[in-house]
Amino acid sequence: MGGYCEQHAKARPRPPDQRESAAKRGYDRKWRRIRAQFLRHNPVCEDCGAPSTEAHHRVARAQGGGDHWDNLMALCHTCHSARTVRGE
Repeated sequence: MGGYCEQHAKARPRPPDQRESAAKRGYDRKWRRIRAQFLRHNPVCEDCGAPSTEAHHRVARAQGGGDHWDNLMALCHTCHSARTVRGE
């Protein structure tokens, strides 16, 4: 179980290669359409001003955040990666 008791084994973070597929996590054709439209309207990274390439959820989908635009922020790949690592 990798050091976790049965109670907490399901809640442990999984490495990227063991996560469910993007489609199973809800990143399907509908999401790709929302993302593309959002990035067209928000072409600049909110953190550094570079061209945006990622639509970041302010409140993660796993915590109940939705795909509405007021829950998204436009970020470049570097800033998105940094926020993801920090758990934002």
